[in-house]
Amino acid sequence: MRLHFPGKLGDTKVSFVNDFKQSLVPMKPCNFEEKVIWYSILGTYGFYFTGLLYYIPPAIAWILTIYLIRKLWLQKDNSSINNRITIPWEVWVWIVSMAAIEFATIFGHADFNLGTASLIKATIGWAKGWALFALFPLIGCLNIRPKLLCRAVCLLCLQSLIILSFCYVASLLRLNISYTAPLNFFGGPKLAFSITLYTVQDSWLRIALFAPWATIIGFVGNVFLPLSLLETKQRLRWIGIITSLLMCWFSGSRANMLALPTAWIATQILANSQRPFLWLTAGFSSLITGLFAPNLINAMRSFQNWMRSLRKNSNSEREALDRIAIRRWAEAPITGHGVTDSGPSRIVGVNIGTHNNWTGLLFINGIIGVLALGVSLTCSFISLVIRAQESQIAKSALHILLIIFCNTFVDSLNMTAYLVAPGLVFLGTAFREPLGKQERRLFVPSST
Repeated sequence: MRLHFPGKLGDTKVSFVNDFKQSLVPMKPCNFEEKVIWYSILGTYGFYFTGLLYYIPPAIAWILTIYLIRKLWLQKDNSSINNRITIPWEVWVWIVSMAAIEFATIFGHADFNLGTASLIKATIGWAKGWALFALFPLIGCLNIRPKLLCRAVCLLCLQSLIILSFCYVASLLRLNISYTAPLNFFGGPKLAFSITLYTVQDSWLRIALFAPWATIIGFVGNVFLPLSLLETKQRLRWIGIITSLLMCWFSGSRANMLALPTAWIATQILANSQRPFLWLTAGFSSLITGLFAPNLINAMRSFQNWMRSLRKNSNSEREALDRIAIRRWAEAPITGHGVTDSGPSRIVGVNIGTHNNWTGLLFINGIIGVLALGVSLTCSFISLVIRAQESQIAKSALHILLIIFCNTFVDSLNMTAYLVAPGLVFLGTAFREPLGKQERRLFVPSST
């Protein structure tokens, strides 16, 4: 006897069974866009050791954007839902905001007569920097499964764990290898092509892995963590989690070590804001906090002093750069100076407009740059908080967004965007999904 489920109940059961069967199929890319993303993530170390990593992600971003525009142009009104491309309003906000930064750069060059050569150089920098915060979420509007991104990131974490172990053993043996990557003929910052196993700074072992300097690998590890948590294979999931935590530790980045628990806790609170249990827990926590407030305040001050004592010189440099950037902002309050400028003599090799994205944008792109980044983050935050109430994908995307916000106060995001490309594409997949339908697309692939 064969049971038949009529109507919607039968369709729901069939859909669930098909989704479950699909989740058991070995992970592999199913279309052009997935193949490009999949192999670019798995080939990270190959690109890094040869010097191509600085160029490949931006090139992929622009190639897939052109591919998306072509598909959008040829798209028919009667195309299926799985193959239909829609660009959500959150992605449009990022596109308009990042374009505003470029316009501010153009006007800044015109105001200070910086010349055509400087403008071309700044525009190329924008195309492989700030533009990626719009292009990668836009690419997420293609038929790319979040599950595929999570699996690729975990496999990259497996590679990183092996290399991290080798670098750690090399540090114990006092064996260090450094060289300049050979394929660096397109230009770029020297640190992006300087390959070294490890560095020791203030008695802290720092391992950069595939990042140009160690601080950034903490940012990468923080972004990889929520993606690793979504992996369905237990062994790969734990490899991804452990490697992400080790990335944060060996980065030596105080901000990213602090952001690691802070962003996770904030995500849990924001994603469960409609549940009564959260409010009961918050009320009880407030009572306990009030009873032990003096001890908690003293503990927080001790922790703050300890964090600041790790690298006192770094603190003073950052504070000096922030003060100078804010003071000189008055010279060009609307569109900024267009480019960075050399800092004072006591801070050798550090430019004004770096190490803090807010004061940096204020100096380089004026109030337009600050509003562009602030509006984009705020709109995405509001959208993801609403979506996260019913979607695990949106919850992980919210976690990634909070990590990005925490890192706005550290290194320049435009110089590190290419390293967190999987997280930015994941944001686009979360924005694309209609409310209540995110979970199904985690497993179901689409082919073109």
